[in-house]
Amino acid sequence: MDGPAVAVVQEKVPVLRAPVRGPGWVAGNALASPDHRRALLPVDGRARIAQRFAIHWVRLGPDGRQVRGGLNANANFSAYGAAVVAVADGRISDLRDGLPENVGNSARRDRRVTLDNIVGNYVILALGQGRFALYAHLQPGSLRGQLGDHVTAGQVLARLGNSGNSDIPYLHFQLMYANLPLGAEGLPYKLETFTQLGVVADPAALDAGHTWRPQMQAPGMFTGRNSPSIMRS
Repeated sequence: MDGPAVAVVQEKVPVLRAPVRGPGWVAGNALASPDHRRALLPVDGRARIAQRFAIHWVRLGPDGRQVRGGLNANANFSAYGAAVVAVADGRISDLRDGLPENVGNSARRDRRVTLDNIVGNYVILALGQGRFALYAHLQPGSLRGQLGDHVTAGQVLARLGNSGNSDIPYLHFQLMYANLPLGAEGLPYKLETFTQLGVVADPAALDAGHTWRPQMQAPGMFTGRNSPSIMRS
C-alpha cells in the first residue's frame, strides 16, 4: 500500500545524568503523558512538540509526602529549593532570571502566561551534537553562571522553584534540537542510572498532601545500558 514517507532517526539515544540529586524524585507527566507528548505548539509559523519527552520532577520527603503543611507556601513542598545539576558537560547557551514566583499551589487563572514567560526562569545547556537541555521554572536569583560558561556533569546550575507556568514547585526538564525552549522538537534520552521504587497511580493525591509508599519488594535498578528507552512515535 502506498503511503507517506516517515523519516526514522537512527542515531543512538544519549545517556544523561539525572537533572536532580538524591532520593524521592517522581518523574511526573512523563513518557505517554498527553500534557507533554501531544503538546503541539505553534512558534514562529511552525508547529513543534518541544516537550515530547519532557519530565516534571517533583519530590517526596522521607515521609512519602510531597507537601507538608498548607499548599499556599513554596517552602512546604519537598522539591522547593533543591539543586538542579548539569546532565552532561556543556555550555550555558541561554538563560533567564528575575521573574517572580507563583505562591504554592496556584490555579491557571491566577497566572498570566505568555510565550515570553511560560518557562519562567530557566537555563539551557548546549551539550553538543545539536542537543540542548532545558531546565525551567527555577528560583529567581538562584542561577549560577553566565551565558557562555562551560559546566561539567553534576555541577549545580540553579535551585528548583515555581516560576512561569507552574502550579507547584517542580523542575521541568527536556532535551531538544535547538536553543529555543518551545521552538524546537523534543529529543529522547536515557538516564545514566536510577532505582525504581514503584509507580504513583494517583498524582492528585500527592498534590493534596497524601502519603506514598514504595510498592516494589525488590527495587528495580537501571543503568544507561538497560534502562527503558524513551522512543519516538
